[in-house]
Amino acid sequence: MNLIYKLVWNSTLGAFMVASELASGKGKIASKPGRAQRSSLNALTAVLISLLATSTAYADATKLGTGSSATAASASNTAIGYYAKAEATAWVIGTFGNRRVDGLGLNISSSSPNASSVALGDMAEARNFGTMALGSRSVASSVGALATGTYANALGRNSIAHGTAAYASGTQAISFGTFSVANAARAAAFGTNATATGADATAIGTSSTASGARAIALGSALTGGEDATDTKQNITNQTRATGTDSIALGTSANATGNDAIAMGRAASVTVKNAIAIGANASATHEGSVALGSGSTTTANLGATAYTSQSGASLAGAIAAGEVSVGSAAQKRRLTNVAAGAEGSDAVNVSQLQAEANKSNATAAGIATAIGGGAAYNADTGTFSAPSLTVGGQPVGSLSDAITHIDGRTVSNATAIDALTTNLNNGTVGLVKQDADSLAIGVAIDKAGTLVNFASTDGARTLTGIKAGGQSLDAVNVAQLQAIAAGLGGGATVNADGSITGPSYSVTNADGTTHTATNLGEAIAHIDDRVADSSTKINDLDQQIKDGAVGLVKQDAATGDITVAADKGGATVNFAGTQGARTLDGIAAGAVHATSRQAVNGAQLHATMPVHGSPPGRWCHGGRRWQHLCTELYRRRQDRQQRRRCVDRYRPAHLAERQRHQRPEERPGRCERQHGRHQRSPRWHRQHRRPAGRALHSAGVHPLRRQLR
Repeated sequence: MNLIYKLVWNSTLGAFMVASELASGKGKIASKPGRAQRSSLNALTAVLISLLATSTAYADATKLGTGSSATAASASNTAIGYYAKAEATAWVIGTFGNRRVDGLGLNISSSSPNASSVALGDMAEARNFGTMALGSRSVASSVGALATGTYANALGRNSIAHGTAAYASGTQAISFGTFSVANAARAAAFGTNATATGADATAIGTSSTASGARAIALGSALTGGEDATDTKQNITNQTRATGTDSIALGTSANATGNDAIAMGRAASVTVKNAIAIGANASATHEGSVALGSGSTTTANLGATAYTSQSGASLAGAIAAGEVSVGSAAQKRRLTNVAAGAEGSDAVNVSQLQAEANKSNATAAGIATAIGGGAAYNADTGTFSAPSLTVGGQPVGSLSDAITHIDGRTVSNATAIDALTTNLNNGTVGLVKQDADSLAIGVAIDKAGTLVNFASTDGARTLTGIKAGGQSLDAVNVAQLQAIAAGLGGGATVNADGSITGPSYSVTNADGTTHTATNLGEAIAHIDDRVADSSTKINDLDQQIKDGAVGLVKQDAATGDITVAADKGGATVNFAGTQGARTLDGIAAGAVHATSRQAVNGAQLHATMPVHGSPPGRWCHGGRRWQHLCTELYRRRQDRQQRRRCVDRYRPAHLAERQRHQRPEERPGRCERQHGRHQRSPRWHRQHRRPAGRALHSAGVHPLRRQLR
């Protein structure tokens, strides 16, 4: 069935109301028909929704509105308003309302194109299944999204945006409040300008911001970092917790470091793992804690720990952080501190008092040890000076006493130094040293004939004794050992000063061996052998002088000297370590075919050409010497002698000729002297003189004369 009702104007409420079709209306001020009808429909939107929800009267299709443009396409559809159109279980209320398949659109250009979606408001859009957009220009675009409020946007799946310009874009995100934003998965923003931009982040309060993952920001103008939690409500401007896992609570609280906690008005933590609790508390060193209003952590953690004893080992000498309960201008007292047990524990006053009692006892003991009436007052921590007498003079302090003693000590030291000098110089005492001769005397001005060096342990050893040279000088062990070594034969000096005699093995003159047990016996036997040897040496010496023995001998009758005449060998070598030796005093030897006598330098010189010989007289001398030697020994066919002749005379001849010749006669100029320097070597070979011809017309070589 169709519902039977009509709209009437309620002047009290200033809006249209639903009434029975039989009721009469007062009417309204005339106006432009089309515009008035559209405005009326907009004003009745909320009333119609509630009316439709509670009505028990139904109609298969209903058209309601000015003009004939309202359309209900099928059963259970309702279209109300100018050009309203409802299709397939949809509700459309308003100007240009349009809805298909179980949707609802209200106000101008509302759009609900999908099943089970609702769009109420001017240009509201419910774009997906199960979405709802309530409010002017609100948008619910993802499945299950809900946007309520002017310009509200629920873009994420199952997201909720509630409030003017609320924005929820993340999956299951929630934004409540004007201009609130939740644009990450499961993010929630509650409050005007609240912003939750991190996954699972929550921002509650005006202008609160939770930008990190799982961050929670509670309070106005509060910023939370990743895993940060701020729990105090109504916190005012500029509160920030931007570090990872940081917490900022209080007006202008600032926690920018990771794992930092700042609690209190203007509390500040700028480093990681630090805590500042209290108004204006500040923690600026890593791992530090600032407790109390105005507390700061400004200590130099790298500074060397204080100790009254140099080199002492300290527990916790290197600080990882600090705990401050005040500042340089503000100090606080720690109370109810338990007595520390470990080296790095804090100590309380009771422990310090115990140490003070020990110190007082020590000081009292020192005063007692000083004596002279010295005393220590534990209450005032002062000493009472002693009353002392030094050298018969009273002194009023320990320093005065030490000064007097020091003066006397200096005087005594001077006297001791003088005595030491005299002792060192040997000018005092029984043992003295002469300043000029440096000789040391022992009791030289005292009587007595014995010097005893013995001690309670027995006799002493005298060391550093120089070897004596006079009959009354002491003898040292080295001298005795030298005597024993000189004796030989195993003679030794024993520890008690005795000498073990030697043992000598001597050979008699007849060749027998005898063992002598003392030096005299050995010398006697040696003397016998020496006498016998002297006789033999004299005989041998005379034989050597007579030339009767040795390799070199001289015949006593003829005076001829022979060298190894009774030995084999063909060479006599006179060379020494410095090379060949010169044989001097050699008589001129006979030079003939059978002669074996040596020739001397004079003989060789006679065979050499003299200075001023005709040019080219002995040209090609080496060859000529060879020919002469060949002719000399040709008759005997003695090749060895001929070779010796060539080797003997040719070098000497060449050297002598080189020495006596003028420059123009030296080798290489002979042929030029004869005018043959322009002839070729071939001509010389063809006109060479045969062997045996005269060497030169000017004369005959001396060796040639021996052949005649």
